[in-house]
Formats: sequence, C-alpha cells, structure tokens
Amino acid sequence: MNTAVFGPLAWSVLQTTPRIAPFRSPHATELETSAPQAQAAYTERDDVRETLNVFYQALPYLIPCRWCRASCTRFVECISAYKWLQRPPRLTRGGTEYWMYLVHNLVNQKLDKRWYTDKALVYDGAVWASRDAYLCALLEWLTVVLCDLPIGLLAVPPREHATEGVAFVSVDVARAALEQWARDVVAPRAHWLDEAQRDGVALMHVVNAHVAHAHARMHRADVRADQRYETQRGVVSERAWTRVAWAMLYIEHLARLLRMAPDDSGAPLGSARLPLVVEQPLADTWRRKRHALADALHAWIAERPETFLTRDAAQRALHDARATVFPNTCPPFAQACSVVQAHYNPPAPAPPTVVGQ
Repeated sequence: MNTAVFGPLAWSVLQTTPRIAPFRSPHATELETSAPQAQAAYTERDDVRETLNVFYQALPYLIPCRWCRASCTRFVECISAYKWLQRPPRLTRGGTEYWMYLVHNLVNQKLDKRWYTDKALVYDGAVWASRDAYLCALLEWLTVVLCDLPIGLLAVPPREHATEGVAFVSVDVARAALEQWARDVVAPRAHWLDEAQRDGVALMHVVNAHVAHAHARMHRADVRADQRYETQRGVVSERAWTRVAWAMLYIEHLARLLRMAPDDSGAPLGSARLPLVVEQPLADTWRRKRHALADALHAWIAERPETFLTRDAAQRALHDARATVFPNTCPPFAQACSVVQAHYNPPAPAPPTVVGQ
C-alpha cells in the first residue's frame, strides 16, 4: 500500500463527510449547543447518528492497509467512538470533526509527524471545497476499499486457514448468504443502534455479532445443502466474510447519508480543491448528483449483492454507479482500475549510487 497516495485521499473523505451531514446547524459546536435554548435545535435523529457511526466505526475493517487497520482499531478504542459519536445526547458537527481531528493527530504521532494543537491546521486543509470534488474522492475511496477486499469471497489466501475458522461452502450458499445479508442491511430500521445503546456497547460490536451469526448460518446452510455442489465449493473465512459484510453495510449507509445531505448553500465546504473538477455551486446540481449516486449505491446493495462474490464484479458495479453520476468524465473501466493501482504500488526506490562513475 502506497500510503503517500492513499493517505491524503482517505483523510479528505473522512474529514469532509461531516460537512455534508444533515446537522441542524452548519457550524454547531459542543459549546454552542450547551445553551438550554439551543439544546432542542441540535438534537439529531437516530438515522443520522447511526449512519455516521457506521461510517467511522467501519474503518478498522475497511481501510486498505493491514497496519493502518490495526492502528485504527487501537485509536478508535483510545479516543472512543462510542463516547464521542454514539453516546452523547446531541451529536454535533463540531464534536464529530474534533473526534476526527484527534484521530488524525494520533496517526501523525505514530508516523513521527507534528502534533497540531490548532484543529484548523490539520483538518480544514483536507476538506474539499466543492461537493463535486467530494463525490469524485468518495467514489475513488470506495474503489480503493474494494480493491483491498479478499480476492473473491470464495478465494481466501491459504495463510488465513491456520489462524481463523473457515466455512467450506458452495457458491450458491454463499450467494444466498449475501442476499440475506443485503436484506438485513437495507432494512429501513435494523435497530442495531438501539441494541447497542441498550447494551451500552459500541455499534461495531453489535454489527460484528450479527456478522458472525450470518457466517455461522451460512455454514449450517451448506451442511444441509445437496452434495452436487461439491465441485463448486470454496472457502469463506470469518475475516473475509466480516470485511465484505462491513463493506456492504458501509456502502448502504453512505447512500443514506447522501440522501439526507442538505442542499448546497453556495459556500465552499473547505479549502482543498480538485483542479480537474468544474465547480458546481448550484443546489439543484448537487441535489441531482447526490440522489443519483445514492440510488445507484442502494440499488447495487439491494439488487446485486452477488457481485461481492468476486472483486472484479464488485469493481464493475461501483464503476457503473460512477458512470451514472459523472457520465461525461467517467473513464473506461480498465483506465479507472489502472489509476487506482497507484494507491498500491510503492514508490520506486532511488537507483543506487555507484562509486567511481
């Protein structure tokens, strides 16, 4: 993983997303919402809270770098997403951004970079100015995430077999499991957040319990399956299933977030700019594009969950969604894949210096 390329893209998406979330006030902070007269105005709906918690608590499973995933798991526990984003009675943009700023600084500390005491220095410069740029970065981010998922749900590297429980299942059983999981994911109210709040645990723990149950259910279903599928069997490790299941949940909640996003006020979201994207300050353009992308992502999860059986099929499904939103600028599939590979190719080492030449 070339973190020099992948890192800025990841931070731009993670730090811009609170700016398009439907908070009651575009600049709400914890201090502003402490006033009694402002408390009711800043109370958020549960669907907004659930969507943002899925977006951030999924990171330990989806970041396309195993060392980064391990670090993210520690950071999300250290600066608890449960305490900052899930438990507070009022979820605000200021509080969400400050949590992301602290996580960013922990990453800087791990990399021996400067710890910024001023949030604006580490945060605002990574926020896209235009909503078009955010959508472009979001689609590229999803493409990078998909590239790092297991190479087909049924094709798991052998090294995982010794460390994790695996299920030997047929393609048909795996497809049926994906379809059932998609139905659970797209349900209007899965009550997972309610369950997490009732039990006093982070949402990720509740989701992981449902993911593990779905994996066990898939294995039990295959035990009862007819043996004629024997030649079509493959291995589904718990790790592979968990990452694919989280990806489906993540994409569905991104679709919900885009539907709930407020219209464009004309003000820039931040200071970062993408030169190749034409600024579109009109609210109706932003509304049309975000709804088109939301509909495409939702239809992908609800109607084509079997595409997650193979990486190529999942990448093509995402490319179709991108072509729906940006039909004039969307590159061909092969070109889009080659661009994404830059995130995985490490920088070329400098040629050695030969003494005497």
